[in-house]
Amino acid sequence: MKGFSLKGEIMYKKVFQLGLSRTGTSSFHSAVKILGFKARHYPRDNWEKNFRRYEVLSDIPVLVFMKMIIKRFPKEKYVVTVRDFESWLKSVTEFHARRGIGTKSCNKYLIKCRRAIFGSKKPTEKDYIKSYHKQYNRIYAAIEKYKLDHVVTDISNGDGWEILCPFLGKDIPDIPFPRKNARKD
Repeated sequence: MKGFSLKGEIMYKKVFQLGLSRTGTSSFHSAVKILGFKARHYPRDNWEKNFRRYEVLSDIPVLVFMKMIIKRFPKEKYVVTVRDFESWLKSVTEFHARRGIGTKSCNKYLIKCRRAIFGSKKPTEKDYIKSYHKQYNRIYAAIEKYKLDHVVTDISNGDGWEILCPFLGKDIPDIPFPRKNARKD
């Protein structure tokens, strides 16, 4: 696979989004597709297929398998999506209440990933709070340990093309940054 280039120099081949759901992951996914990347939001458990087929992978499964991904792709690009804690807590609690996390409507892979992140099949507010801090501590520790090429973006607070495009070596498109699943406060 050819790498993406910046002035003809091969810079990177893959982009991985690190961060919890409800931190702009759907907006990020839509944005990279607009930029021309082959992207998969919430990749399923066939990682070899995902690595061959897609240039960008995003959402909780990437976080679940972060260590394996970093060891295999230490020189690639990593986009860390963040969100104000109180806003995230309200959003994730409401989202999982609507979606029925831990119920029959969730497939086994989804439950496995969420259990790995939140520590429970049916997380409580206490589980969400603990998980938020634990997962971002893991992300920042990995960035430091492996000296990952990364950018941090708060899409839910208005970050968009101005952060993402320079980092990925892409021109800013003449369309607004996608805002998917934005809560109406």
